[in-house]
Amino acid sequence: ITSCYSFSTNGNFLQRTRLSHDEIQCIDKANNIQLYATTIDGSTSPKSWSPSVPTEVSPKSVTKEIMGFFGQIGDVNRDLKFQKRLLEPTLKKNIDGMHVITVLFQSARTKRLAKNILPLSLMLDKLKSWEKVWSERDISTFIYGIRSLECLDPLEGKLLKLAASKVAESDALLGSRAIGNALYGLQDITSDTEGAPEICAALATKIEAFSGDLNGQDIGIGLYGLQGMSASNADVRKLISVLADKIDSSE
Repeated sequence: ITSCYSFSTNGNFLQRTRLSHDEIQCIDKANNIQLYATTIDGSTSPKSWSPSVPTEVSPKSVTKEIMGFFGQIGDVNRDLKFQKRLLEPTLKKNIDGMHVITVLFQSARTKRLAKNILPLSLMLDKLKSWEKVWSERDISTFIYGIRSLECLDPLEGKLLKLAASKVAESDALLGSRAIGNALYGLQDITSDTEGAPEICAALATKIEAFSGDLNGQDIGIGLYGLQGMSASNADVRKLISVLADKIDSSE
């Protein structure tokens, strides 16, 4: 690191002030201050999340804010503060299904509850209105993101059922890694969870269409993700049967 600056807003203008070593140690953590480290190559990176300087809001800028936020350690109060930020009208109208999937995936990865970032009702509405046909990545990252849901609220059951229908409608083929990650995302739910049988049925169809070899790591994390499922459910049995066939035929 060669130098550090504080960035603050003054009306509609952005002010930059070079900080001394002592100032860096006691940097003000107020909402309108953000600390950046200037690296050898001249790039800067935020050290903590704070609301962005006013700029034109677009889906791309919302994505940037979300990814910047998830670069920090999880804290419930910080999560709820960021939710308030995302619910501002100018940001909220630019949120789409990709943002929902990103929030779910990143929340699972960082051990957060997704509902503290986006309300469940908003996630459901945005996914319903998202017209994009789900890709391999959309399918894999959404199901992996189920780990960020408690699956106790009826809205979460509706979210899983909606996702299952989107997976079934998609013509995307899943590769070995996508299959492993998706199955791994099921680890915190059971076959009795609302929406779980539908997700299992949709996944079974996708795995059945897979024509390659599953690698060892993907097999391992996939089986781990199924630990809460009961073979007494027909959809779970179908998923297990299809997965077993693919494991057996893999080299």
